[in-house]
Amino acid sequence: MTKGDGVPACAGMTKRAGARFIVVRHGETRWNVEERIQGQGDSPLTARGIAQAEAIGARLARERFDALVASDLGRAMDTARRIGARCGLEVRPDARLRERSFGEGEGLDYTEIDRTWPEVFSRERATTNPDLVIPGGESRRQFHDRIRAAFEALAREHAGKRVAVITHGGVLATLYRIVHGIPVAHAHRVTITNARTTRSPSTPTPGRSRPGTTPITCPTRLPSWRAEARSSRARRARG
Repeated sequence: MTKGDGVPACAGMTKRAGARFIVVRHGETRWNVEERIQGQGDSPLTARGIAQAEAIGARLARERFDALVASDLGRAMDTARRIGARCGLEVRPDARLRERSFGEGEGLDYTEIDRTWPEVFSRERATTNPDLVIPGGESRRQFHDRIRAAFEALAREHAGKRVAVITHGGVLATLYRIVHGIPVAHAHRVTITNARTTRSPSTPTPGRSRPGTTPITCPTRLPSWRAEARSSRARRARG
């Protein structure tokens, strides 16, 4: 969904159960390069995206995980399988972690979608309509609620465990919004690079959440895939 460098992404954690997540955006895809809306459609990883997935896998292989969970969309699963091969874990596909559905807007570039549905991204506006639905898709509010519920459920399902989650830029941006209490109608741009890896903090801290639910907190940021690739090359050169 989003591209370029920017703020760290956010992961989920429960204070009560102590579930810990490292959350990764999938590697670069062909439609990322073409700046097309993927949503719940798909396009294959590029050669660069494959290299990103392999580099992140090498990074995560130095840590212990109890589970590897991924959006069941192709680009996330391809990234996750490469990470799983490095970490010795099978991938558990989870449809709850899918990108926001843009229905008829999927496959369009940003200019085309802004022309037809200008309130979807609202890059030039302070607010957007959180209940706008592109035909066949879901609204920002629906997506926001789905992702909150997904991570709350994962925290309960993996209480006391460390879980790697492979998902999408829109999911990470939504977690950032939830953590920082950004109103769903506010057109706050959150930029998440491909293969960005983030972790929840070692000590749980309360996040903003609905009564009776588990909170979500903001993590520290791990090195980008580029940094990991540079580090791997340096280790090979030394060894």
